[in-house]
Amino acid sequence: MYVVGHLAWGYLAGKVSSRALGMEAKASVLLLAALLPDLDLVLGVAHRGPTHSLLPVAAVFAVAFILWGSRVTPYFAALAQHSLLDALDTMGAELLWPITTTYYSFPLAPMGGFVSLTLEWTGFLLSLMLILKAKEVQKLLKPDPYNLLAIIPLAALLYNAFIWDLPSILIIPTATYLGILFLPVFADIRAFAHHGSE
Repeated sequence: MYVVGHLAWGYLAGKVSSRALGMEAKASVLLLAALLPDLDLVLGVAHRGPTHSLLPVAAVFAVAFILWGSRVTPYFAALAQHSLLDALDTMGAELLWPITTTYYSFPLAPMGGFVSLTLEWTGFLLSLMLILKAKEVQKLLKPDPYNLLAIIPLAALLYNAFIWDLPSILIIPTATYLGILFLPVFADIRAFAHHGSE
């Protein structure tokens, strides 16, 4: 899955679980969590290897559940969807590292294929409807230090759009998410600069 798909499905997984629990989840944190497994690209370790394993994630979140209760559930959902969706590709993911280094693949949606791109667009459209319904853009435009976390998904989208081979069919979803993420980062930087000049 491309960056926009992981952002869309991560946002959806986080927001649906937060609504089921009757709580509010920070969109910028959900979007960051949705991309965390791809830290392997920055760390220079095997792609879709240990950073995509559900076991370390479950261990870390077990401690987080003990400390903060169900409030961490949306962020767990946003993060876990990444590895599960990557496992739908032919490459798969090391879902059970360190127990095994097997790449689990359930090749239902090879990356760039019809099913994969349909999943990307479906996630994008559903997330966009939820973003609009939840008035998420208005929330993101209010100064909040958490909004600066959107710099990471913003950079990932830019990398995906200009460095990686992004299919032209995903330009609209990618550009839309770029706009959604650019606004809060710009608003927060502007607010911090304004406060600093006073």
